[in-house]
Amino acid sequence: MLTIREEQMAVLTQRRQNLVSAELAELFRDDFKPTFQFYSEKQLNHWVNEHIDYLTKRNITGKETVISFLELFAILGSSFERSNNPEQALELINQTERSEEIRLDNILKWVGKELA
Repeated sequence: MLTIREEQMAVLTQRRQNLVSAELAELFRDDFKPTFQFYSEKQLNHWVNEHIDYLTKRNITGKETVISFLELFAILGSSFERSNNPEQALELINQTERSEEIRLDNILKWVGKELA
């Protein structure tokens, strides 16, 4: 019985993530037209889902924090490859002993220095 309950929870969680991803994909299509102009709806939903999964594995799950990180990925690349020092940004994200808010704050400070 417990296995069925866990499977049901997994399905519900995936459905919720799919709905959130579709909503965010639409938002990103409008807000980042140059970045996503050639993505189909399916490709953009997949992009959002992949990045949510990436952040979840790093204990970043707060809606506002996730959206902020996704915006940074849209601007600077999925691995910050469009920045001068992508390794430092990835190191800040991977500091899982710190809260997601502190990591976001550190990334935003880093971005400010990168863009200055």
